[in-house]
Amino acid sequence: MKRALLLLVMLSACQARPPAEPAPATLTTATLRDAATLDPAAASDSESVEVVSQVYESLVRPGDGPGRVAPALAVSWKESADRLSWTFKLRQGVRFHDGAELDADAVVASLERQRDPKHRHHHGSFTYWQSLYGNIRQVERVSRHAVRIRLSSPLSPFLEYLALHPASIISPRALENRGRNIARRPAGTGPFRLERWDRGERVVLRRFDGYWGDSPRLSRLVFEVVPSAQRRLTLLESKRVQVAFSLSSTGRQVARLNPGLRLVRTPGNNVAYLALNTRSPFFKAVEARRAANAAIQRDALVRLVYQGSAVPASGPLPPGVPGFHKAVSQPAFDPAAARAALGALSLPSKPASLVVTSSPRPYLPAPVLAARMIQRQLAAVGLPVSLRVLPFPEYLAAVGRGEHDLCLAGWTGDIPDPDMFLWFLLGEEDRSGDAGARNLAMYRDTDLHGLLRRARRAAALPERERLYRQAQARISAAAPWVPLAHSDMLLATLKEVRGLRFLRTTTVSFAGAWLSSPGAEAPR
Repeated sequence: MKRALLLLVMLSACQARPPAEPAPATLTTATLRDAATLDPAAASDSESVEVVSQVYESLVRPGDGPGRVAPALAVSWKESADRLSWTFKLRQGVRFHDGAELDADAVVASLERQRDPKHRHHHGSFTYWQSLYGNIRQVERVSRHAVRIRLSSPLSPFLEYLALHPASIISPRALENRGRNIARRPAGTGPFRLERWDRGERVVLRRFDGYWGDSPRLSRLVFEVVPSAQRRLTLLESKRVQVAFSLSSTGRQVARLNPGLRLVRTPGNNVAYLALNTRSPFFKAVEARRAANAAIQRDALVRLVYQGSAVPASGPLPPGVPGFHKAVSQPAFDPAAARAALGALSLPSKPASLVVTSSPRPYLPAPVLAARMIQRQLAAVGLPVSLRVLPFPEYLAAVGRGEHDLCLAGWTGDIPDPDMFLWFLLGEEDRSGDAGARNLAMYRDTDLHGLLRRARRAAALPERERLYRQAQARISAAAPWVPLAHSDMLLATLKEVRGLRFLRTTTVSFAGAWLSSPGAEAPR
């Protein structure tokens, strides 16, 4: 979280509010892909989450530090003595974009539609529900402006999880009138509302003049789909867009040197890794997995693929996450030892299949380049590898079905909590096909899973950290992954763009954004 605070300091130093209200303006961002859905309960890709985060709000929002939240649609809350229920007092006078009023029924409908498969608005796949909120037993109305959430077991990061987009509150009137179309016609309480969605081209949001908080300074916010990284940079340099996501390594260098642009950078809450399918005949033996770890030169990969915008990983947790424990048994780069270990094993004679997406991700800006480096390094120790390069949706489907011996993967945690990484990525292996909990190594360890369950229920942080240190030691010894890197989060803007704010070091809030006069400096 220190990294998130550092970014906020950087942003506030150069993007303070002006002394006078600027004229309303349209801000356009260039994004890699279109949103997949605008139903916050179903959104799992970063492009969808970025849009729904402007449109919807949850009971609470992220606070300033690990384990902290701040009021949003709820003004106060109380945990029961047995830690099995939470009571929330709702903010009064809040309106949804369709005019409906926020009340307890809206909260109940928004959460119960995900929990209860028989609910009439249980449409599609709610990919995060089981992993984030699977211990919710019931959501009930206490009064018109109070709700109670009952749990089947305590969950230490529960409040932080309630601050995330799947727990967004949807207008019950819109749910009734729009049904499945809520994925295309959202109705939240956020600072922006949907104006139109040109599928495959752009999402246009308009300022919500009935917003309960500070009114947005922008009149419109546009997410323009621009698949080419070079084209995104060109549009930014020509000022046809004001913000660009997912620049290439070369584009980042250009942005740094352009006096008219600003490159906002902070270490990300993420991990990139090579998952070794423990059900594959190549990697059933721990000796083979440890040999793969010894064959990969992480430092060289970070230098070439990330161009200095990442640090090598030693395990699943980023260094800033509470409970981070640097692996002590992680094999060092030793190709000779890796070749000897693999030579002593009876492995299939065919090449191992490495599945990788062709789409750059925030945690992996050049996935195919990284895969080719890994392919060469494994071949050098006697393990030939064939690459299977797929677009991102097809990639997710293939690795979810376990169609890989190895796969290049990554994860961005929405909160700086170890549960967000260890439970989601190495938890119960039978949820490997769930986008909300992807154990792509198909790794089963009942002792590890027991440690993770105890850690997520423990009330005290020191006890949780002790359990997570044990869990990380088991993971390091079993080597179901080759941990690769923790990358920085980067965003390029025109110098005139002010007031952007990063949430959870991953999603950008545009509610306070504005455009200054060209060349003007922010007041100090």
